[in-house]
Amino acid sequence: MDKQDRVERGLGIFERPVPFAQAFPAVAEMRITVAIRLGGPLDQKPQKRHFSVQNPPGEYVRCPRASCTDGGWCIGDVLREMVSKRETLHKTGGVCSGRQRMNRKEFRDCLADFEVEIHVTYKAEN
Repeated sequence: MDKQDRVERGLGIFERPVPFAQAFPAVAEMRITVAIRLGGPLDQKPQKRHFSVQNPPGEYVRCPRASCTDGGWCIGDVLREMVSKRETLHKTGGVCSGRQRMNRKEFRDCLADFEVEIHVTYKAEN
């Protein structure tokens, strides 16, 4: 089970998960592109994932590497900060927080690198 699975099941979370529209009522539209480079930041062929208000991300973007345990990258914190500052464009990224099994007893940090571009349009303030 990875971090996003735990969030969706409410395990180890202080608050219950809520729908995206309820968590971010000020967001009218959103475009998120996540480029995931499994071989690290120099990987020339990233996998791309796209999110929107109709297809929002979870708290974490899952690591696509099958051998990665407890992996992913936390996008929820970035979105909360963006919305609190009413930012319309944010580029960020980071490395996977998971671990890869090397053999029966050894693990290493996952090499996956996440590059994220977020565009947000807000509802008019009353």
